[in-house]
Amino acid sequence: MSDIQYQFQSTVTIEGGTDVVDAYKLPSTSVEQSQVGLFRNVQAIGTTEEGIDTGSIGTIGLAVFRNLDATNYVEVGTWETGGGLPANSQVLIDATGVVWMKSVTNGLWYQVQMQGTDGSAALAVGQTGGPEPVLPTGVFYPFLKLKPLEGVMCRLSVVASSLYARANTAQVELFCLLYEN
Repeated sequence: MSDIQYQFQSTVTIEGGTDVVDAYKLPSTSVEQSQVGLFRNVQAIGTTEEGIDTGSIGTIGLAVFRNLDATNYVEVGTWETGGGLPANSQVLIDATGVVWMKSVTNGLWYQVQMQGTDGSAALAVGQTGGPEPVLPTGVFYPFLKLKPLEGVMCRLSVVASSLYARANTAQVELFCLLYEN
């Protein structure tokens, strides 16, 4: 076991019209690690969810994140497997936006198409010869949004392998400093 000692101090100045100045300082804090370890990294994050490299950290305690991009924001969150549609779901939308329905009687997938020249929404169901659509394997749940050049320090209680990030419209560089819990 080891202790992490840290201090946090912020000063915010808002200029324009009437100036606002706010300062806040937390007292020096000591956090006990159940296992000694830290990992520091800068990682390129693309516009689809991707795992954050956490080195050999098992359970993350304190974490520092900073978006190093001057234009785009980045979201940090968790990837929960088994999310998305339930395994027994009978309707899904694939990656191309096609709606599929699974027959309860024969177990085959059918493509669903909207029809109705008069504006009605009658359904036409026709079997296709394409491959069976793949159900999503998980869902990304963002819990942090870092605007350009923003940073944050926080305590997490997530398993390192479930920590993911996603950039807004273009790849960003994300600084991470992670401490074992």
